Amino acid sequence: MIRVDIYLREGKIKGFNVSGHAEFDDSGKDIVCAGVSILTFNTIDAFTDILKIKKYIQYSIEDNHIELILNKELDKEKIHDAQLILKKYELGIQSILKEYSDYIELYYTEV
Repeated sequence: MIRVDIYLREGKIKGFNVSGHAEFDDSGKDIVCAGVSILTFNTIDAFTDILKIKKYIQYSIEDNHIELILNKELDKEKIHDAQLILKKYELGIQSILKEYSDYIELYYTEV
């Protein structure tokens, strides 16, 4: 089972934590793991390559575990852009959850 925790503070998404394996299919054929992985890595890339705010995020990528946290205050424009990216991530996870609820769990954690 994949577990996704979305971190919230004062009504805004501050990051996420993804852990586990879906075990929907064999390694290399698991579309649930692939979908969550692509969505997660794409979100990190949006922060580092599009918004260019790598210094404002903290992320770690390990086997079975990926975490991203906004760790510094952003200006108003960057906050807006970061929230759009994180809301899109949340919507993507919710879409996967609708179709594959036996393989993924979504939780919200106040930080």
